[in-house]
Amino acid sequence: GKKGYIVYLADIYEGYIRVLDISDPTNPMLLDSVHTPLYNQGISVHNLWASEDKKWLFATEETSGSSLLVYDISFPDKPRFVTVYRSEKVADNSIIHNVIIGGNIAYCSWYREGVRLVDISNPAHPKEFALFDSSTKSFTDMSPFHGNWSVDVDDRGLIMISDIEEGLFILRRKQ
Repeated sequence: GKKGYIVYLADIYEGYIRVLDISDPTNPMLLDSVHTPLYNQGISVHNLWASEDKKWLFATEETSGSSLLVYDISFPDKPRFVTVYRSEKVADNSIIHNVIIGGNIAYCSWYREGVRLVDISNPAHPKEFALFDSSTKSFTDMSPFHGNWSVDVDDRGLIMISDIEEGLFILRRKQ
């Protein structure tokens, strides 16, 4: 059969990015397993998203102190770790939950820290250029699971974010 149907899986409880060849969907073959940086802290790699040109893979780890992770997937069956991105404005114990890619932008959901837009035109050197924090409440408990939960963007450029306490927000980025 055809070769090259690669899928990447976030194995959250083991802390691995799993690479599978699904050319034969009835017999998926594990090609590689790559540990993410914080895998030894329990729950880890949560979400993966490839760049539109399929040369880069972006990952999040749902654990305290996590960052946006960048992998080179120019050799699709062998992801190579390149860098992490974390704004210096983000609290040390904060958690990135999800990332999606639209063009040269990584849309990142950070619990308690809002949605952050990161320029990935040079994926090895990501740079944050915008943020929106939907939280209006001040949280006195120590739980990291407040505020921004997830993000999506549509082909019109509308940014939809969901906030655990506040609900749905639909945003448009100033051009």
